[in-house]
Amino acid sequence: EREREREREILSAFVFWSRGKRRRVEMGPKPITWQVYVHKLRSWAPPISVKLEDLKNAGDEGIDFVPARPHLILVVDTTTGKFLTTREDENGKGEDVNIVRGPEPPSNEYIVNYIEKIIENPKVLNETGGEEEGSDKKKKIEKPTKIVFACTKTATNTDTNDEDSCSYVKGTRDLLKKLDIQTGFASVPKEIIQNIIREQIEPNMNPPAEEWSTDHLPGLMESVDGFTPKFGLSLFTAATQYLCTVMQHEEKLKKMKFFTVEYGVKLDENNKAKLSACMTIDHSNCTLTVYKNEAEAKHIIAELEKEGEEVDMSKKSLQNCVFLGEGDAPFEDIDAKEKYDWPCAASAGEDPSTAREGVDLRDLYPIFAKMDFGEDGVLTIRRPQLIELQMFEVALSAISAFILNHSQGQDRIGIQMTSYAMKGEPTEIKAVIEAKDSLDGSSGVSAEDKISEKVSKLDIA
Repeated sequence: EREREREREILSAFVFWSRGKRRRVEMGPKPITWQVYVHKLRSWAPPISVKLEDLKNAGDEGIDFVPARPHLILVVDTTTGKFLTTREDENGKGEDVNIVRGPEPPSNEYIVNYIEKIIENPKVLNETGGEEEGSDKKKKIEKPTKIVFACTKTATNTDTNDEDSCSYVKGTRDLLKKLDIQTGFASVPKEIIQNIIREQIEPNMNPPAEEWSTDHLPGLMESVDGFTPKFGLSLFTAATQYLCTVMQHEEKLKKMKFFTVEYGVKLDENNKAKLSACMTIDHSNCTLTVYKNEAEAKHIIAELEKEGEEVDMSKKSLQNCVFLGEGDAPFEDIDAKEKYDWPCAASAGEDPSTAREGVDLRDLYPIFAKMDFGEDGVLTIRRPQLIELQMFEVALSAISAFILNHSQGQDRIGIQMTSYAMKGEPTEIKAVIEAKDSLDGSSGVSAEDKISEKVSKLDIA
């Protein structure tokens, strides 16, 4: 009987201790997670090195600078869905503290300092039915127990254990540990990127375009069916090698007016196709123009030699790969290049010979476009299809190989290369490239040297 009484006492004590421990756990700090997303805005602004006051006082002469993309710091309380900032919304320079001018992203110290300001003096950006505009009433928010980070390059990553790709996760860890805040990684909901940043914030930061330009083209990843990051890497690598080769061996190209390329491609398990194209290189800016065939090239170049209204480009089509600075490239391509580490050739300007000393090298992006001329004089510009971009990949690689490997007097060589156009999988391609000084055996025509300039000056609706 005494033993049973002792067992009941022990059981009662255990239940009392368990209930107390459960209450202590329940009364402890509840987990509160904030998402901090550092987004590279699709907009251009003066770099951080340029003082806004100097811009205002510069007058008509202005200040010479290379524009940079600013960074937005978006802070969201994932528990409540509130978008947070601080009432101290200026950094002492007349600028919002949640937007940091480039080219460098905000530092770890800047991010932590901004978080501290939010905790001390918060402001809810999506407050509804609450605080009146201009009210001095200070609202309190609960300090987060954990902050998960993401940046433009990692915004869509789904691996929550990936702490290395976004530098802020480990970069702020020791600093936030002093505030009893843990750090981690989390991807950003697509609705935030599309509905808030793309549709609300970025349009307000870009002035309406006065005319169309190449940066209005859609991104390759977004507009070309079947385009993969691996093909982007292969295509940009071929373009970079081509540009570097052409610029370094300009003398060799003086007698090479035209190139023709023939190659075979496997369409599926049972079908193969033999493709060919004719190309010219604009010696003034390295633009590569691809025509359907030699006859089409000859016809178009002959038309472009004419003047004014005599030029008839109806029912004609050509494709260009032109190299431009990032200010003329689609933002989607710029972001994809940074996310997937696609290479670009670098230059101090569109004309390297006139580059100023001390100016940082800038990436030159290959811009691929197809131009279709209608009967009514309307020019349609679009992105080439996947098979057409593969033709560029082959042509760019073949021309580079020809310039580097052909012997004196040799005008035709064979090459073997790997293409990643089809589903990002490696495909071996054998091609033959031939160089000609003209298409008809004559001394050649002059239009190919300035073809991109001539096309841009056509009077087209």
